[in-house]
Amino acid sequence: MLILDPAFKATLALANSTFCWCWLITRLDGQMLGFTSLDVPITIGNVTYYGVTGFDPGAAQQSQGVDKLDSQNLNGILDRSGISKSELDSGIFNGATVRRFLVDYTNLPSSLELNPPKHRELPTGFIGGFKQTNLGYELQVKDLFSLLNNNIGSTTSKTCRANLGDDDCRVNLAAFNHNLTVTAVVDRRVFSVSGTLSDQYFDMGRLLFTSGQNQGLHQDVSFYAGNQIFLSVPAKQTIAVGDTLNAVAGCVGTKLACITKFRNFANFVGEPDVPTTDLAINTPSRK
Repeated sequence: MLILDPAFKATLALANSTFCWCWLITRLDGQMLGFTSLDVPITIGNVTYYGVTGFDPGAAQQSQGVDKLDSQNLNGILDRSGISKSELDSGIFNGATVRRFLVDYTNLPSSLELNPPKHRELPTGFIGGFKQTNLGYELQVKDLFSLLNNNIGSTTSKTCRANLGDDDCRVNLAAFNHNLTVTAVVDRRVFSVSGTLSDQYFDMGRLLFTSGQNQGLHQDVSFYAGNQIFLSVPAKQTIAVGDTLNAVAGCVGTKLACITKFRNFANFVGEPDVPTTDLAINTPSRK
């Protein structure tokens, strides 16, 4: 049974209470960021929790049973909430711990380690992912129980699990790098380039703009046909004729591509010939 501070417990029973929610995010570098639903800052221990404009936590969701997962999305406006785009892109928030708790702002605890506690806390979570939105960002908070859903070790797959050119693949990417020039532009996603490479050569590949308004920008390629490159997402800036780029051949991860395109089947990290469950449920066909 959870034992709480008597005064705090009594306040919980009141119809008109003076509670606010707090979120304590501890980044991988040890820096702590405190947020609160209150409109003025409060201090607990050595951390100040700010009621920041642009920080909007969503509702916490929890399912029942042995596979229960507790999750919550934290939405905010970049920079205005104390979290910048460069910090998110650096990955420093990936895996950061998140403590979520309720306090009485008229009778704050001096520490979160008091016994009995003067706060009511949800299960500790961690940031399991994020995405940027038109207005800012969305951090996904998951509970520690969800870690049990992670795969540990390798699983069999028909396609290769290595990334082109990594330590498992060992392909020398120098032979598959191509310096190209934009010769025609349809829009920020579709454009033609110089060269006479075969269709599908850059499918699932990657490129880097080396000049123009998008210089320094990495983009994923969806597919390539008729000297036209189709990007997975539009470039951030306008693409112009004469822009230069460096493109790397794409790898679809199949046995055939590894043999015919890269001649690297000795390092194929997959099991293309292992029977799947489809074979077990096949029934004889009538002829």
